[in-house]
Amino acid sequence: MIKICKHRLMLLLCCMTLGGCQSLWQPTTLPESAQDVSRDCVFVTKPTSIPESDPSLKECSMHMWLSYWQTKAQQSWRERKVELAKLTNSRTDQLRGFLLAQPTDTPYQNRLRAQLQFESLQSLLSADFAQLLRELAYEPSQQLLEYESAISILSEVNTRQTKRIEEQAQLLQEQEEKLNQLLSIEAKILENTLEQ
Repeated sequence: MIKICKHRLMLLLCCMTLGGCQSLWQPTTLPESAQDVSRDCVFVTKPTSIPESDPSLKECSMHMWLSYWQTKAQQSWRERKVELAKLTNSRTDQLRGFLLAQPTDTPYQNRLRAQLQFESLQSLLSADFAQLLRELAYEPSQQLLEYESAISILSEVNTRQTKRIEEQAQLLQEQEEKLNQLLSIEAKILENTLEQ
């Protein structure tokens, strides 16, 4: 719980910092609407190629993506998996797929696929947003993958060791039974020699 709060606080601080830095930058050569799009868009864009009425402009908003991530993080893996299955290869759907795979209940294979997807997606993102996602999502997720791999390897080693211990216990029991049989035979031989 505390870890989640720390991440959210860090996310909020990063957004505020990036927002503050963005407000200081003001190129003078672009029309005002193009300035807003190029400065605030999370995707790498050519400002003059995005008309003001483009419906995808809302998908340029960093705030929209961070809200999307926060909302989807509250859903179960089963719900997010259904959404993942509906996504296409567009850059917005690739970003959605990456964000949908970030919560900790995402299975290993899906998390790994999202990590690989981010590596190809980051060239389509603005430098600031790519760095933000790298620090807040990609790197922690990568570390989680490494931990899961280590746990998996340790589990395999543990299983092999348990099997060897069971085999050794079985062998020890068999040898104990043989020893008891030999002792029983020896006792009978001694009995027979004493009777004679």
